[in-house]
Amino acid sequence: MNASRKISWLWIVIGICVIVALNKTITEGFLANSIAVAFEAGDMGTVWLYLGLGTVVSYGLGGAFVGIVSPGETITEPAIAAVLAALMNNLSFYIANPEAVDAAGMATVLGYAAVSAALGFGGAIIGERIQGDNTDKMRERGELPPL
Repeated sequence: MNASRKISWLWIVIGICVIVALNKTITEGFLANSIAVAFEAGDMGTVWLYLGLGTVVSYGLGGAFVGIVSPGETITEPAIAAVLAALMNNLSFYIANPEAVDAAGMATVLGYAAVSAALGFGGAIIGERIQGDNTDKMRERGELPPL
């Protein structure tokens, strides 16, 4: 990515929307019954496994989606979008469950945000590779004259 290139807030917002929609669809749609059954059985390992699976898929695919469809080299935007989406997902949980707010919960939020950023960044790298070279990327690298 060209150092002079500015961050595109449009692609950050698009990334947030895609990631949150994927995360909610996966965890509250496809996996909701499995998570509820595991939770009622007291099998928290399985609950965390399903939530982790939902996180990996939603943040990785969200980052890849932005990497594929955005013009130019946009690796940073999906990582920022992933962190903001993670914070939004956690904030919605803590608003619904204020009794869960404590030091361990905040550490979990920060860890989740870091892992989410890594997943979004990794997805973006994969998306950029899938997209291949285009004129926007070549202009950013200085291989073509600006418009």
